[in-house]
Amino acid sequence: MVDTVAFIPAKGDSQRIPSKNVRRMGKHPLLAYTIETALQSGSFTDVYVVTDKEETMKIAAHYGAKAIQEPGVYTTEPDVVWVQYALKYIGRHGFKPEAYSIVRCTSPFKTAKDIRDAKKLWDKAYKEGYSSLRAVEKSSQHPAKMWRRQLTGEITPILLQPDGHKWHDSPYQTLPEVYVQNASIEMARADLGDSISGTRIYGYLSTGYSGFDLNFQEDWDVAEAKINRKEYELPVITRKPWLT
Repeated sequence: MVDTVAFIPAKGDSQRIPSKNVRRMGKHPLLAYTIETALQSGSFTDVYVVTDKEETMKIAAHYGAKAIQEPGVYTTEPDVVWVQYALKYIGRHGFKPEAYSIVRCTSPFKTAKDIRDAKKLWDKAYKEGYSSLRAVEKSSQHPAKMWRRQLTGEITPILLQPDGHKWHDSPYQTLPEVYVQNASIEMARADLGDSISGTRIYGYLSTGYSGFDLNFQEDWDVAEAKINRKEYELPVITRKPWLT
């Protein structure tokens, strides 16, 4: 098995859903479900929450994760900035993993099995020379039917059409399958430097609602409604709920 650590990014402030990472969903803060899933998977040497808030660090410890405080995390910089900070932090404490996984708490419905399945594929892909792995799902909207609009009002296809064939005039089911990445699971070599993907990426095909992502209040409302109707299930947490 490839020695891999889990990093769970959990910034304190969020513009679209205020304080969403520590906001309560069900009995626990949102962050707790991803910590629990990562721990239950048994796929990681350690599970770290990377945050800029002391309260989030306390919540992480309550639910069994280690914490790395990075004051400038997630400002306007790409993910690789805080990832490199976290790798250097654990390196200073004598631990240099072969790889890391970004497991985002904004996808709370992924399961321990989802992570184990992805890790099994990653172990194989790592040995075959892949730089990284990330979760993808079949796209419901095909890029062949997407357009650029000019100031004149004219629209032109985003994709180049092969051999003059007009894909935008074709039924969806006749077009090549395309996939969109989701935020549920990413894994990468620890030595990629200024990239979290590298040059050769393996696609882990996520299924069901594991890739459901909480970006807007509407997403949160949908998630809670589906939980109440027992359509979606949150990971079971046996620890006592965090009390603020």
